[in-house]
Amino acid sequence: MSVARQVVTERLLWDFANRYRLKWELEKPDLTSEIIVGRTGQIFDHGDGLLAVMFLPANGAWMPKKWGNARRACVAAGMTLLQNGDSEGSLSLAPHNQTQARPAIKVAGIRARRRLSDEQRERLRAIGRSSRFVSGTGQERPLGGQEPSAKAGDGFHHPDAGDA
Repeated sequence: MSVARQVVTERLLWDFANRYRLKWELEKPDLTSEIIVGRTGQIFDHGDGLLAVMFLPANGAWMPKKWGNARRACVAAGMTLLQNGDSEGSLSLAPHNQTQARPAIKVAGIRARRRLSDEQRERLRAIGRSSRFVSGTGQERPLGGQEPSAKAGDGFHHPDAGDA
């Protein structure tokens, strides 16, 4: 794959993942192609500005009924069937067509990123600050959230306490 084609592919997958708020990492299984991996499949570049979704159950699970239902829903949404196996297959889709993208994301089992409100984000930050572990020590805080004392022999050594 040429460098220019690789950049276009990465950009197409990146735009698709961001448009639909997908939780994903770009993987390069054979160092030549990029894919978005889900729990039950993957989305990859099919060429000519199209993407394809592959239904591929984990651990080779036999799911012909699930594939049949997914295939019918995707074809009804206007996707083109590329491969049709007993329990797996692939379909092509236009990345900018939301009617095709939603079933493709569901078929591949890719999750959406959470949207946090400002209150939720602040609450999560506060929870992180008051976690049960003392920062930098790996030791648990006592119940009630107080810092452990820095008495000699209690196993807690604060980095600013010195060697006294």
